[in-house]
Amino acid sequence: MSRFVLTTLLVLFYNPVYGSLQIPINNFSECVKKVMTTLFDKSSTLAYLYDKPSDLFTTSLTRNPYVTINIKKPTINTRGYVNHYILKTDNADSLEDAINYLNYNQIGKKHIFTLRNFLIITLSKNVSKIFEYLWQQTIYNVVILEASTVLVHQSDPCSPQNNCGKKAVAINSCSCDFLKPIAFKRTNMSGCVMWFLNTNTFYESTNLTPSLKLIKYFLQLINLHFNVTVMDYFITNSSNAYTIFQLHKSGIVCFMGVNTPTKGYEATERYYTHTLVWIVPQPTQMSSVEALVHIFKFEVWIFVILSIIFTIFAWWITSSIVKKRFCVEDLCNITIQLICVSIWGIINKVPKNKTLKCIFIIYVIYVVHIQTAFTSGLIKALTTPLYDRGIEDVNDLAISKLPIYIKPSTEKYLLTGDNSVKINTIKSKLVIIRSNTNNELWEITTFRNCGGLITEQLLKGMGNLANRVRVIREQSLLRKIDEVFKIEHKNYFLHSINSLIRTTTESGIMNKLWDDTSVEIFGHREINLAVQGAVVLTVNHLRIVFVILLVGLFLSIVIFCGEFISVWCIPTDNFSECVKKVMGFIFDKSSTLAYLFDKPSDLFTTSLTKNPYVTINIRKPTVNTQGYVNHYILNTDSANTLTNALDYLTYNQIGKNHIFSSRNFLIITISKNISELFEYLWEKTIYNVVILEASVFNFLVHQSDPCSPQNNCGKKVVTINSYLCDYLKPIAFKRANMSGCTMWFLNTFQFNNMHSLPSLKLIKYFLDIISLHFNVTVHQYTVTNSTTAFTIFKLYKSGILCFMSVNTAMKGYESTERYYTHTLVWIVPQPKQLSSVEALVHIFKLEVWIFVIFSTIFTIFVWWIISSIIKKKFCIEDLCNIAIQLICVSIWGIISKIPKNKTLKCIFIIYVIYVVHIQTAFTSGLIKALTMPLYDRGIEDVNDLAISQLPIYTKEYTEHYLLTDENSTIINTIKNNLVTIRSDANNELWEIYTFRNCGGLITENLLKAMGTLSNTVRVIRDQSLLRKIDEVFKIEYTNYFLHSINNLIRTTTESGLMNKLWDDTSIEIFRHREIKLAPQGAVVLSINHLRIVFVILLVGLFLSIVTFCCELLTVWYVKLN
Repeated sequence: MSRFVLTTLLVLFYNPVYGSLQIPINNFSECVKKVMTTLFDKSSTLAYLYDKPSDLFTTSLTRNPYVTINIKKPTINTRGYVNHYILKTDNADSLEDAINYLNYNQIGKKHIFTLRNFLIITLSKNVSKIFEYLWQQTIYNVVILEASTVLVHQSDPCSPQNNCGKKAVAINSCSCDFLKPIAFKRTNMSGCVMWFLNTNTFYESTNLTPSLKLIKYFLQLINLHFNVTVMDYFITNSSNAYTIFQLHKSGIVCFMGVNTPTKGYEATERYYTHTLVWIVPQPTQMSSVEALVHIFKFEVWIFVILSIIFTIFAWWITSSIVKKRFCVEDLCNITIQLICVSIWGIINKVPKNKTLKCIFIIYVIYVVHIQTAFTSGLIKALTTPLYDRGIEDVNDLAISKLPIYIKPSTEKYLLTGDNSVKINTIKSKLVIIRSNTNNELWEITTFRNCGGLITEQLLKGMGNLANRVRVIREQSLLRKIDEVFKIEHKNYFLHSINSLIRTTTESGIMNKLWDDTSVEIFGHREINLAVQGAVVLTVNHLRIVFVILLVGLFLSIVIFCGEFISVWCIPTDNFSECVKKVMGFIFDKSSTLAYLFDKPSDLFTTSLTKNPYVTINIRKPTVNTQGYVNHYILNTDSANTLTNALDYLTYNQIGKNHIFSSRNFLIITISKNISELFEYLWEKTIYNVVILEASVFNFLVHQSDPCSPQNNCGKKVVTINSYLCDYLKPIAFKRANMSGCTMWFLNTFQFNNMHSLPSLKLIKYFLDIISLHFNVTVHQYTVTNSTTAFTIFKLYKSGILCFMSVNTAMKGYESTERYYTHTLVWIVPQPKQLSSVEALVHIFKLEVWIFVIFSTIFTIFVWWIISSIIKKKFCIEDLCNIAIQLICVSIWGIISKIPKNKTLKCIFIIYVIYVVHIQTAFTSGLIKALTMPLYDRGIEDVNDLAISQLPIYTKEYTEHYLLTDENSTIINTIKNNLVTIRSDANNELWEIYTFRNCGGLITENLLKAMGTLSNTVRVIRDQSLLRKIDEVFKIEYTNYFLHSINNLIRTTTESGLMNKLWDDTSIEIFRHREIKLAPQGAVVLSINHLRIVFVILLVGLFLSIVTFCCELLTVWYVKLN
């Protein structure tokens, strides 16, 4: 049993070996050729090393370029053209001599053996020992050809059984006949150790820079990708060479560094590149004053100032020559005017002189451009911070006196040049900081007294702090920093790491990881800047404005004190001059004035005015009622006198028809209770008023606006504007803001019942405009039969009254301008459509049909008479034949036989020409008659409507817009046909669209709102018997607000808003009444179109049958006789 087991094991484990021995190769040379073909490519140069000649290998066995080297002799040529090696050894000692020769000789000194392929031809049986020795020498791509057995041996040092190359246990041996392609690929290191040395020579304090995370990530990739056990070893001052040697013996040794030579180590490809940048302080922000100065360049300011001065003097000299006097006061006035033109673009008076006009126009054009440029620059200067030039490049940095902070590891990347003044200057400014102190670098972002040289990646990691410095990316004096891995010299793992580095850098993983770790590590340094929205101007922005204001106020106070002293020393001549001045402001020269008084006074005399005037003593009645008075002057001693004067105006003929709110009043009084006078005047709806108070020391002019917020809509006088007569400004009565005062809108019975029409929306829209435009609080009050006059009076006392109506006279109320006009139109039934028979008849007019029939009959008889004369007999049968032939010619253009007689030929040709034209005209008319509906005349104008006797539906409020004329038969007839319906019954009006037995009188706007229904009726726009309907607002009599509403109505109607709103609301309200008509395509002829053809056919057939019957009876009768 034991023998059987042993035999089985031998067969399983040694069957390949014995199998190979059973079929030997022809000879050893063929095996060498086969191995070399598999191991070396054709372009490689081979080096054959031997210690003594041998028959095992000759150079004739290879076609590659080769070099034969006797290791017993030195080699002087150092050209690196050898790619791979062939070594012939007898034993381990001769192999060691050959490897030592390569290590210390010139030919292999610069080679990395891990990238070279080795073919070892040996007689030794101890193959494992050869592998172990070669692995110690970092030679891994090796094939051993054993000459005694002709076996090819391979072994992978990273195989799990070989213990990471420490002992050769797993050896793949095969016969040369069964040799497979040889490949050296080691992506699995089977957990072999790689020592990563942490040194202090590169980027100290790794816990504060992204480098450690980048290295850690890459080492993890190596671990995962190649199955390497990565071990960290921290190098300290106590670490010696023996310790490093022990690490080399136990695994692969590598560390991180920059791309500079290191003895005993080889650099990988760069896995990350650092770009150095200069950082310098940000430019200093300019103050607001400096920003304004920098709106224009210096030479522009000089030109602007010189232009203003030159224009002032040119204007002054020209005007002085015209006036024939030179006055400094005129120069001051011109200066002020031109400054006003320059700043605001206004002037109090345009010069009349043509030369001055030309100067003014040219200067205005110049100012428009300068002011536009200044305004655009001013906005930018106030909202956008401006800065000085600062340090912009390396030249500026070299010129500046700033110290430049730099780390020791960065200094050597600054270029050297003994003859470069720039480089030497910058080097003299360098301040080197300790390598393990990162905090000192951040000081350059918080102080403005230094610069720095850091990497671009560190700048990105600074976050918002980078916005605090200016970055100069000029690389003319700098070199880039390439980070690499350093691996022990001639280590095969270098190539694998290079492949991994190439993959990660080209994919962008390294850059992405560096950015993320930089933000993560330096994120705590960021400054959370507030989100900037719209720029809010602060005192710093507008400091120059306040400076100018304070300077201007100071100068104004100085001037005021001077003028006040002059006025105190030189008082106003008299009260009469003040009255003249006030009247010049509030009355125009063409106005007629009424001076009312109760007793003569010296405060006012008619000689003070040049206007037409009327003097009225309120104690006497006035009979003359002509309305020629425009404005009023009242001389009162107290409130009682004022009451008497206003009562006189209210109930007397001279002011009975006046609207006091549109008149200007000058009240001359000696009373001190000015507020009482204003309150009483406002109660009387007198608002355009100026009170001139006559005092012993001075004369005060008082004004007050009832719509001022403090005056509570005219119920109480709080705010009064008082001026000295010498400092009086132009007076204007404009009230665009009613400060929320109340306006009552009365819904009358006539308006309240029109809710189904667009009028209500139009009114609501206009009331909203009034509320917004004049700041009026609009309230609606519905007037019913139970509403009393006292209720209306209470509303009248609490606000303004208005309501909607048509433009008719109404007692106690005044009409505004029309805000919408309705045009009335007549609507009547559409004309009746003609039948197809009637349509054929209407192809030609009656006279054409008469001429056609007459021509045919005449031609028939002429033809018959001529042919009968030729035949010398007159026969009725010939007449019938000729008639049939001419009818065939007329309809189909054919004839059975052309006549031979020349006369008949001439008649035939003339008739054919005539028939062609008539037939063409008939055919064209026939197409139109069959495809287009024809209608009778119908009702075309008002005369036809009167004759038709149709009932005409209209509404109650529309009836009186029909003109009245007892002598007009048309008007009386139409009035008799009118059927009046209720104003709120819209449904009855629609019957005229569905029945054809009535007409109507409606507005044009209602017709537009009918939509497609308007196509079912005929519209007559004859305005000869009608008047237009003007819709207006009615406002209480003598109310000043009428003028304001008129201006607003004028604006909205002229802009087209009213028409647009009316159209939109009409369509919205009457949309449900529209009829959707089916779209018409090509006309398809039906029986209705061709009815006449069938009628003619049936009539012809009937006549033919009758004729046939008559002929049959005649023949039968002849046979009987």
